[in-house]
Amino acid sequence: MNVLAINSTTSTFLEVAVLRNNKIFYLIKKVDTAYYEDLILLIKKLLYNCRLNIRDLDYLGVCIGPGSFTGIRLGLATMQALAYSIKKALIGFKSLELLAWSVTDNLDNRNILFVIKDAKRDNFYSAIFFKDKKMKEIKGCRLINKNDFLDELKRISKNRVVYVVSDVVEGNENKQWRDFGNIIYLNPSSDDNRAKALIGLTNFYFNKNKRRNILNVQPLYLYSRYCQVHSFQK
Repeated sequence: MNVLAINSTTSTFLEVAVLRNNKIFYLIKKVDTAYYEDLILLIKKLLYNCRLNIRDLDYLGVCIGPGSFTGIRLGLATMQALAYSIKKALIGFKSLELLAWSVTDNLDNRNILFVIKDAKRDNFYSAIFFKDKKMKEIKGCRLINKNDFLDELKRISKNRVVYVVSDVVEGNENKQWRDFGNIIYLNPSSDDNRAKALIGLTNFYFNKNKRRNILNVQPLYLYSRYCQVHSFQK
C-alpha cells in the first residue's frame, strides 16, 4: 500500500509523509513566501526519495483545518488536483486530530487529552479526546476564548488528571495550568510521531469511510466571519 499525506494548516511549516511497503518516510520544511511551490517541490522530493511515481499511490490524505486560511486552501486544492489526476481517493482529517494522534504513545487508556492551537485574538482552536485503545473525540473542534478554555480546563481537571498538548502555547499559560494541580503538559511530538499520525489518520478514515468522493473533502474553517467563507464540519 502506497499512501501520501500532507499538512499545510500551520503558518510556520509544511509536512509531507509517504507510506511505502509498511515504511513511513517524512519531510518537513519551514514556510516561506513561495508557499505553493514549496509544497509541490516537497511532495516531488519525498516521492523521488521513496522511488515512487504519483500514479503509484493508492490514496491520499490532507489536513483540512482548522488553522491558516491560506495553508488550508493550498493543501486541499493541491491534493484534490493530484487525487483527481490519478483518480484515487482523497481522505480529510483535522489538525487537532493530528496533534492528538501524534502523542497517543504518551497516554494510557482512559486518559483525557485537551488539544489546542493558537487562533489569534486571545482565542484557541480546541478539542477534547479520550484514549480508549484509539483516540476518540468527545468534544469536537471549536473556537474558544482563552479565559473560557482555562475555566473549562480547571473544572474538568479538578477531580482527575488531564493532559494538554499544543503546538504553540507555552510560557505564561503553561504556568497558569500548573496552578490547577492535575494538569500534565505534553510537549509537541517528534517528527517520527507526526509522520505516523499523518499516515495513521489517513488509513483510519480510508478504512472507516465508505464515501470517498474527492469533492466531499471540504475545508474546516472556524473563523468564517473573517475570511468570508462557510464553515464545514466533517
